[in-house]
Amino acid sequence: MKRTDARWGARKVVCLDVGSSGLRAAQFSVRSTPMSGTSCRLDRFAAVPLPEGAVAGGVVTDPAAVAKALRALWSAGRFSTKKVVFGLANDRVLVRQLDLDWMEPADFRKALPYSVADQIPMSVNEANLDYHVLEDLPAGPDPESEHMLRILLVAAASEMVDTFLTALSEADLVPVKAELAPFALIRAAVPNPEPAADADVAEAIVDIGADTLTVVVHTAGQPRFVRTVNQLGGRVITGELQQKFGWSFDEAEEAKAQYGLPRQRSGDEEKVNLEHPAQQAIEERVAGVVAEVRTTLNFFLSAGTGVRSLSRILLTGGGSRLSGLSERIAEAMDTEVVLLATPREVKSRVSAAAEDDLGAVALLSGLALGVM
Repeated sequence: MKRTDARWGARKVVCLDVGSSGLRAAQFSVRSTPMSGTSCRLDRFAAVPLPEGAVAGGVVTDPAAVAKALRALWSAGRFSTKKVVFGLANDRVLVRQLDLDWMEPADFRKALPYSVADQIPMSVNEANLDYHVLEDLPAGPDPESEHMLRILLVAAASEMVDTFLTALSEADLVPVKAELAPFALIRAAVPNPEPAADADVAEAIVDIGADTLTVVVHTAGQPRFVRTVNQLGGRVITGELQQKFGWSFDEAEEAKAQYGLPRQRSGDEEKVNLEHPAQQAIEERVAGVVAEVRTTLNFFLSAGTGVRSLSRILLTGGGSRLSGLSERIAEAMDTEVVLLATPREVKSRVSAAAEDDLGAVALLSGLALGVM
């Protein structure tokens, strides 16, 4: 019997990834039932480039230019709805673990601005606040012990979020949800989380965009740590090649894709048998990315979180396509590194035409799985 769209319900939503180099979006059919939870089907996908500087470090700096690109994106994707879920990932979103006095959920949310006012480097009146419960900490036998709630606080500067909302409004689109992109990546990696067999083992996701690097750690789908660093993405490598060799942006991108990192090494000596001098420039820039990943993950592992090791590292984002990068990170962390794929739980009607954007599709699928 032929399956009809009615089986999936009438709810359609477009999930949007706003990157520094371009916009990527996918339309999903989403349904939610008490028995099976949320399920979705990817119906359409499209991507369009952005003019340089329209988005920088994951922040919209030219809403008018982004709005124009959004209109082109909707035309290219032939999306049937204007309802949008979008992800945020930049260093103006603070993610911090806190232990706060336990309250009933409704009261806890109301009290949150007052509870964290002295814990964040911004006015709570100028921030959008959200949180993810990590652990309920009951009072112990000590009379001074109190019932606490351990949370992962998310605080985003309202002014930054407003730039996204302005661009969407100018494109005549309707935002229904904004979510921290790293949380969506976790959902893409673990669509149906189960209790962890080893609480001291976690999984890391490294997202390398055009000009941002995001590292997120989770345990069985439970977020534990998020950090975003600017000026460490793929565009930095491209810019280095442009400067050293006088290439255009497209020429530098082509060389980066063609040559990648040097594959042969000689102990701790300099790399040998370069196919092209560009590989040395790529190696030098990538060393900074790998060092930041290593430093960030080692900091987390030594921060007293109870996590002692990583089971593996999932790599995603446009910068993750660089040949040889996964091997460099695996060697630095002595941990298996694999690419983050679109979750099997997301059915797809999109052809292989979107394969070059699998990292983006994984993120967009994670956003869709969070639509309730």
